[in-house]
Amino acid sequence: MADKNTNPFSSLKNTIVVGGVVLVLGTAAALLAYTSLNRETTQVPDPTIVEPTQPTDPEQPTQPEGQRVNLYWLNENLEIIPRTTDLPRATTQEEVLTNAFNMLLQGSDTDDFSAIPENTQLLDLDVREDGVHVDLSFEFTTGGGSASMVGRLGQVIYTASSLEPDTPVWLSVDGEPLELLGGEGLEVEQPMTRELYQEQYQF
Repeated sequence: MADKNTNPFSSLKNTIVVGGVVLVLGTAAALLAYTSLNRETTQVPDPTIVEPTQPTDPEQPTQPEGQRVNLYWLNENLEIIPRTTDLPRATTQEEVLTNAFNMLLQGSDTDDFSAIPENTQLLDLDVREDGVHVDLSFEFTTGGGSASMVGRLGQVIYTASSLEPDTPVWLSVDGEPLELLGGEGLEVEQPMTRELYQEQYQF
């Protein structure tokens, strides 16, 4: 006959064991949930990408703008030679050539020289469709022999066509077309070009 008496200590032991297992599992689950929650709340945000700005060049000092043009002088052999000269910046051909003639009429500060009389003035300069029109004062026709006349004429023709070598040049004195130059009556064809000058006047 089986013993119907139940050991109270055995039941209590089983209860304690089951309760302990439940407590351990509950504690583990709570710890896992807390760890997961804490990881989410303390997650480091992605770093913000900052695009590098383009380096700016330091401001450059403004350089004075000029223009380089050939002026024509004579050497010791009375040959016409170009000298590149810095002139003030200009926006039109008329301004460029006017600056060039003003510089030419001041004379050379080098070993080159000018056959143009010192007191010669530029009265007018106009760039038109048919060429460059240059009007000089009466002093241009005074002083010197034929070689000097040919030399000064060449200086004017070549300087007036320094921007466009093939352009025709119309030369006048005191507003009148120049037909004869100097006391010896050097004939001047109108208009004059570099090619015509080389053909007609040889030193």
